Amino acid sequence: LGDKWGGRAMMLAGAVLSFAANWTTSFATGFIGLLLAWGLNGYFQAMGFAPGSRLLSNWWGHKNRGFVYSFYVGMSGFSSVLAYFLPIIILGSLGLDWRWIFRLSVFLMLFGAIVMFLTVRERPEDLGLVGPGDEKSPDQAETGPVDTEASASRYRAVLSNWRLYATGLSIGFQNAARYALLVWIPVHFLGPNWKSASAVIDPVWITVALPI
Repeated sequence: LGDKWGGRAMMLAGAVLSFAANWTTSFATGFIGLLLAWGLNGYFQAMGFAPGSRLLSNWWGHKNRGFVYSFYVGMSGFSSVLAYFLPIIILGSLGLDWRWIFRLSVFLMLFGAIVMFLTVRERPEDLGLVGPGDEKSPDQAETGPVDTEASASRYRAVLSNWRLYATGLSIGFQNAARYALLVWIPVHFLGPNWKSASAVIDPVWITVALPI
């Protein structure tokens, strides 16, 4: 969808729909309601990452793309820090209940998506600039085969590539390691009652420090 409709549109749509799904989650009263609303939120969140990657690839060629992409992924990790920091403010400083975590935090996401949509362009050519072209020579760029593949054939080609599954498995292990840092390590070193135990540093801030 990012290739068909563009990264800007998909990232904005994902942010708006995720905003709505978060608010829906805040009004849920049972397990099924929470599961459906939060599951939809996960799907809408995913609408931003791949189209955002596509947007970056339109602007930077192969030579610089890895460097730029590292910042992209880094900011994704930084959002995890915000996701732990904002609830502390909402619950502690503002004294609101847990539902407001899902209502207030997402305004930052919505604001960022709107700013992105207004300031970013899909490709350099939209501004009269020359695109990176992935460092192809001029004759390759001009005489290369025209891509007439339908979406179905694209999906077949991608889903038959073993590298897709190897990458998915590696991302799964990466998330396991990340959640180990955020959840299991505090419990292991500080005990099962680490959230309420008396300590020099409030344990809640340890949770914020780990992703940093």
